[in-house]
Amino acid sequence: MALAHNSDLLRHELPVSWRLPEMAAPLVQRAFYPFHSFISGTEAADRVLTYGTAPHRATPSDAVLACAAGSGWGLRELPARHTLDDDPEVAEALAETAARLLERGRW
Repeated sequence: MALAHNSDLLRHELPVSWRLPEMAAPLVQRAFYPFHSFISGTEAADRVLTYGTAPHRATPSDAVLACAAGSGWGLRELPARHTLDDDPEVAEALAETAARLLERGRW
């Protein structure tokens, strides 16, 4: 949109993503940057997550944290339902997962 109304703007290409894991870079490139080269600035060994304590109980938050530690990504699915733009269930799930991460600590 900015370039459509300001064609004289200098365009900068950022070919390296420091946020994406290397396994996601090809997918993101095909989907969003098909005409530009795009690489990940991190390797799998750079994205390590370990905890100070083991889970004492099986909770949805612990399942997300285990997935994140193993793959670098965590997904917590909530029951399917119609929601408004502001969804307190999502906020509660995020807060619960963040609190559980802090409880478990990091090494």
